[in-house]
Amino acid sequence: MSKPSPDRSSLQAVYDRLKIKQQSLDDMLKNPALKRTLENAARNHAKRLARFDPVAARCKNDD
Repeated sequence: MSKPSPDRSSLQAVYDRLKIKQQSLDDMLKNPALKRTLENAARNHAKRLARFDPVAARCKNDD
């Protein structure tokens, strides 16, 4: 079973958190090992975003 590839915004978010200035995101995605690492981290980032519900968080703060 193949895992879905993450979208560009998730990859960019992970790349920004790494604070790497020597290589661009596109250059890192050309390296198979770095690509796999970035994609796994981006999938985890997307999962965290999917679990976050801003409406529920706002309601909880209003109590």
